[in-house]
Amino acid sequence: MNLADRVRFLHEKFGQIVPDKVEKLLTVVLLDEWVRMGKIEQKFTEQDVNFALAEIVEITGRDKSIAVQKPIRDLRKHFLLYFRKDERYMLSQYAEDFIRMMNNEIYRSTKPESLKITFRKTFLLTEDDFESLETFKVWYEDRFLNTTKGKISNVLDALQQDISNRYDELNNVFKQNIDFNEQLNLFLEKFKQIKERFDDINETVHMRNEVISLLKKGSEWFEGEDWLEYDYLRSQIEGFFEYVDYRLDELRLVVDQSVKQINALYKNFEFKRLYKIKLEKFLHLLLEKSVKEKDKIVLPENISIKYLPSFKPFITTIPDTLEVKKKKTEVLEAPSDEEYLQKQRARQKEILYREQRSTYWTSVLKEEMKKNGSIIVDEWFARIMKEDNDIEIAVKVVNNTINQYKFNDQYQIEIGKPSKKEYLNSDLIIWKMKVKSSAS
Repeated sequence: MNLADRVRFLHEKFGQIVPDKVEKLLTVVLLDEWVRMGKIEQKFTEQDVNFALAEIVEITGRDKSIAVQKPIRDLRKHFLLYFRKDERYMLSQYAEDFIRMMNNEIYRSTKPESLKITFRKTFLLTEDDFESLETFKVWYEDRFLNTTKGKISNVLDALQQDISNRYDELNNVFKQNIDFNEQLNLFLEKFKQIKERFDDINETVHMRNEVISLLKKGSEWFEGEDWLEYDYLRSQIEGFFEYVDYRLDELRLVVDQSVKQINALYKNFEFKRLYKIKLEKFLHLLLEKSVKEKDKIVLPENISIKYLPSFKPFITTIPDTLEVKKKKTEVLEAPSDEEYLQKQRARQKEILYREQRSTYWTSVLKEEMKKNGSIIVDEWFARIMKEDNDIEIAVKVVNNTINQYKFNDQYQIEIGKPSKKEYLNSDLIIWKMKVKSSAS
């Protein structure tokens, strides 16, 4: 089934894979909760389903004048299993997984302690796991893909959601007329607690270093096709932890900036608060102590009116003609840095030379495609390096060639990893690439 067929299938079956009404989905959630509480049996009746739907309608406050379609018909497709002999229903595995996924999204664990336990007891690698490729793949799926990776992702997602919620709460505080001083102190403390959790998570994630070191040595146990597959799995693990480091840095930066901004806001509001207090005291003093005498307001004795000294200069007339001596124009010589100019000229010549060589090699590869119907890109890369000894020219030619054919349906691009021998014997390698005509 190609992509277009899959999209059409999902569009047609979407109301069955995901219930088209929220009441139907909540009915499944409530049934699962009742089974866990022992309120109904694991195999329940259609009446239990209808009772659950009525309960959901009552809780959500739905308008009862609008009839709700009974959910049995749609839910039987994927969410409910029907047993004809007993005339009863049971939640399918798909329904349980769907509910678990929603609960994980809503009630994520943000405790670094649970992550530490996962690392200590699950993410362990020994030399016995390198006994064969199949043994290592079992470790990859059981100890990393289905456990550690998901646990770390959940903790990071929960932290990001926590930060987003704090921002929303802070924005609501600004919209309300409440005590900013107390609220800002509260948010400052919350963001500092998030920052402490970052430190705990970062310390836990660094426990992976021992496993990563052993993975790098693991290439000694595999050869040929097994080594290529092992190298792919190893790169997936290392790539995931690089992504984790990147997300931690990004989120830590957000928290640090938030703490600084809240500190600045706190100082700003504190200054304004003190200024407002002093201004109110001054106005109260004026209202209470000032008196009116002879249609004039007399201020209290300790308050005096400040006067700014000023004077009015005499206005003189401007003469009709002004005699101004002509000043001789002096031409200043601009300093010249000959060494800098020489470097600039050399740089321009170098750029021009690279452009000329790149154009030449690109045309050569184009002629090669017309002549043979294919181009082995990595071999031409090596040839350009050998003749011109300039990696910028070689990279630009390869990039131009790939861009020329990658969006053209008449050509195909094949990509493969270099061999282990090339990894060990060469300082400069690129992936194996071949561009060929679809007709060849």
